[in-house]
Amino acid sequence: MVDWTTITHMSRGTEVQRNASRIIRSYGLLEKLKPFRPAVVGTIPIAIDIPGSDLDIACEVEDFAYFEQTVREVFGHHEMFGYSYRSAEPPRAERAVVRFCCDGLPIEIYGEQTPVERQNGFIHMVVEARLLQLFGDPVRIAVLAKKRAGLKTEPAFADYFGLEGDPYQALLELAKEPDERLIQMLAGR
Repeated sequence: MVDWTTITHMSRGTEVQRNASRIIRSYGLLEKLKPFRPAVVGTIPIAIDIPGSDLDIACEVEDFAYFEQTVREVFGHHEMFGYSYRSAEPPRAERAVVRFCCDGLPIEIYGEQTPVERQNGFIHMVVEARLLQLFGDPVRIAVLAKKRAGLKTEPAFADYFGLEGDPYQALLELAKEPDERLIQMLAGR
């Protein structure tokens, strides 16, 4: 079982994962974000990245002014640095997005007030990893082909499994199901 709150598995993974792990360590990305309980999420940790995929880091942010100050101080000098913030009324949450590059790898940091393990990006990654584990290489090959053809990750999974409606919400619903139920629901699709 993989501990998705660490990057340990990436240092032994694909070439892209090993490179991302090296960049994370050499630039101290997670250490610099430690006050925000960071976790690497998205496609790279589960090896469904394609050329141009970015490294996503989710953070829990209580004070957005402090978060902005921190990321500008520690990452503002990096190539292509950008910061955006969206204030929102409930049920939508406040969110900050930081973008920059390290050694040619695009990096996106997402800050939300929700604990990382309850953020949609983290939940999507975990359920996608479960689906890959349960259904194997045919899913990985098909999802990668759909991504290369232009689909985003969640729509690629939804398309492969014939999920109806909003693909992002459909994956959140699947995440609630035990493995046995996922097999029962999705086998043969």
